[in-house]
Amino acid sequence: MGYQVGVTPLQMVTAISSVANGGQLVEPRVIRAIYHDNRRYAVQQKIVRRTISAETSATLTGIMESVVERGTGKLARIPGFTIAARPAPPRS
Repeated sequence: MGYQVGVTPLQMVTAISSVANGGQLVEPRVIRAIYHDNRRYAVQQKIVRRTISAETSATLTGIMESVVERGTGKLARIPGFTIAARPAPPRS
């Protein structure tokens, strides 16, 4: 039996979003804005901390984009958009 890492979907999305946000961990939020009396009040993003450098983030983003362009994620391509995906795990 192999080893596994147990993470929740929110933890996985937060980690990948940190890469997409230039290495900054942004606190997950459910709403973008609150409306009251016909006025919109934006809920500001809260940057928690830097998880990786901007250079590492750019490198990982390039790798994740290549997964869709030349790797196992070719079916995720959308014409006119740049798509990034995590590499498929190795088969056991």
